[in-house]
Amino acid sequence: MERNHDSLDGIAIFAGLSPDTRRALARRCSWRDYKPRQEIVRHQDDSRMVYFLTAGKVNVTIYSTNGKQVTFRDILAGGIFGELAAIDGKPRSASVQATSRCTVAAMSPDLFWETLRSQPVMITDILKFLSERVRDLTDRVVDLHTKDVRRRVLAAAAAAARRNRAGGGPAWAALPGRRGGRGARRVGPGPRPDAAVRARRLVGHRADAP
Repeated sequence: MERNHDSLDGIAIFAGLSPDTRRALARRCSWRDYKPRQEIVRHQDDSRMVYFLTAGKVNVTIYSTNGKQVTFRDILAGGIFGELAAIDGKPRSASVQATSRCTVAAMSPDLFWETLRSQPVMITDILKFLSERVRDLTDRVVDLHTKDVRRRVLAAAAAAARRNRAGGGPAWAALPGRRGGRGARRVGPGPRPDAAVRARRLVGHRADAP
């Protein structure tokens, strides 16, 4: 039986499809709810499912050989992940973990390709989506090689604030304070978060480097 929240209407790459087509696809997906910190996709796994996040938030990470977590991006409701493995047939390039309660629709790679071939508008949307990711990664590489730690933290905070605003959330992002100095600051407009949120670190680097 289809639950009332098992809808693909909020998924960005399906916006050009008819409501009937989205409902038909939703019925052919596998649906699952996740709790915070539950792993959805594991790095280097051989699975090929494509995932559509209809509620909640997840982050995309890789752990280095010494155990350090490297976070690539956050994905909000309406987003997609796992498409690379379905496209190129290679192992997962990163892990994906729920950071809040999430509802996810999992689509088989065969259905994903079938939909792309039968719905040309989706090809355009997927290309735009992948292009946006390439541009984002390019900007990050440039930042890594041209900005000091503090400027990278500020750039990451500003980008997070823009993503929050686009996803309907608060248009600010918390920054860690100086070591032994004043508390955290925020980037972007909007109401000031409470102390617990202000203290939360946005990235794994400290903001007290020169």
